[in-house]
Amino acid sequence: MYDQFPTPQDLNILSRPPRKVVRRRGLPVPARCALCLLLPHVWIGVALLWAFINVCAMTLLGQTRQATVTSRDAQTTKANECQIDYAYNDRGGRHADHARLGASAYNLYPPGATIQIRSVRIFGHSTSKLASKSYGVFALMFLGVFAALWNGFLLLYSLSLCLSPLFERNLLRKGEAVMGRITDKTVRGKGSDAFGLAYVFTDSAGNTLDGRMAVRRYDHEMARIGDEVLVFYDPRAPSVNTLYAYGQYALGEWREYEGKLHLVRR
Repeated sequence: MYDQFPTPQDLNILSRPPRKVVRRRGLPVPARCALCLLLPHVWIGVALLWAFINVCAMTLLGQTRQATVTSRDAQTTKANECQIDYAYNDRGGRHADHARLGASAYNLYPPGATIQIRSVRIFGHSTSKLASKSYGVFALMFLGVFAALWNGFLLLYSLSLCLSPLFERNLLRKGEAVMGRITDKTVRGKGSDAFGLAYVFTDSAGNTLDGRMAVRRYDHEMARIGDEVLVFYDPRAPSVNTLYAYGQYALGEWREYEGKLHLVRR
């Protein structure tokens, strides 16, 4: 446990909000956000979003054009397919693209033949699709719902991962401080938030509230049920609270003492 700091006497000299808060440990928020870009789920979400934009533009804004077959290839990865290469013109100039069709299309589209396509320009880039393979409204709705669910869940997870330290920082900066007491030590699963400390405190209105905070394994092992701890809470919503000694941020006015004699382990 932490020995004799902070104490009820220290609360008497605690400065009024807003207080200066410094990072005690952990990665800065920009670094956390950058690490999120390493998750493959993020790039899957980007691909889904781009596909939805592409399908929307093709369905709602695309124009039907006549393209000219430039070449054809019966040797594809699938025996029952052939590749048709074609060229077409739009306001952006002349463009080349290709499509895969059934093997029977090989004889239907020799070089020089015309084929109907649907094209659209997105952010200065032209993209096309065979008119016979255009997406319908149902496919558009399905892709939109799936992309929204995927990216919505990913956004909530990313915000929780990247911005959760800022909630703690804001509590230290603007919240009210009271002494509380650890009531239980919990272990749930095997994740980063598996180890937790349950605590109780009384707010300025005299209401007794319970809280739980995920902590490091080392802090979990060192803490004892019955330890007196400092709790910061939001006076407008006391259920939003945090334990001071176990967080990623520290008060600037107390930080210089933490490494000397006040935050000594028993």
